[in-house]
Amino acid sequence: MIYDWSDFLKYSGFLFNNFNETSLLSANYRSIISRSYYSVFNKCLNYQKSRTGRDIKKDRHNVTIKEFKEYPDAKHQKLGIELGR
Repeated sequence: MIYDWSDFLKYSGFLFNNFNETSLLSANYRSIISRSYYSVFNKCLNYQKSRTGRDIKKDRHNVTIKEFKEYPDAKHQKLGIELGR
């Protein structure tokens, strides 16, 4: 079964909108940010795989970010820049 990484992003939104425990606020924000990042990153990784047919095994983050920055259009370049932050 292929995981739908959009669910990670939806769950991040759920956490953001429904979490009220102030003693765990920092942990909650870290979880939201991490889930959001990995949702977008893995969607980009899957997009690259479907486009090129290759599965990146080593240095996935850097390779994916670099390739998105090298796209000819600004939309993909922006994704590469934002993922690299």
